[in-house]
Amino acid sequence: TGVISPGDAFIEWGWRIPFLFSIVLLFVGHWIRRTVEESPVFEEIKQRKSTSATPIRDLFKNHALLVILAALVFAGNSACGYMTTGGFIQNYATNPEGPLALSRTPILISVTLASVVWLISTWFSGVLSDSIGRKKTYISGWGVQFIAVLTLFPLVNTASIPLIALALCFLALGIGLTYGVQSAFY
Repeated sequence: TGVISPGDAFIEWGWRIPFLFSIVLLFVGHWIRRTVEESPVFEEIKQRKSTSATPIRDLFKNHALLVILAALVFAGNSACGYMTTGGFIQNYATNPEGPLALSRTPILISVTLASVVWLISTWFSGVLSDSIGRKKTYISGWGVQFIAVLTLFPLVNTASIPLIALALCFLALGIGLTYGVQSAFY
């Protein structure tokens, strides 16, 4: 959107463009929900009609630690995702009063490239987990994220667009490796 709405136009209205395109996702999500079969476990529970009257209370009563750990793991992944595509690095790198004050368009192109890496690595993690296992894939993804987070700001602070793109893509690789298999654990 920085390319089609340069300068102040991006701040005023350009950032809304991706949200407008996301309307397509509503239809895709609806289609998926209507065509994908439920898991055998869900169907079995549905057949038995064995549901709890207070499922949230039962969840926290029986599995509080697991719920908290799962939320923290998901929050960590989401924080890395926000740093990549959510705007933090974009704002940090392009703030005119900040230490870097870089042009917005190359940063947005770097973020878009990182988003493509994230997309591909999410798909790849599913394929990889089928051959080496979900746990190994998940741990590998967190290892990549750990290294990426440690190197992200030193690389961004070089103010070199190729190094910023590399840092964002490396972080996106780790995020994708974890996102692809994460739902199998929760």
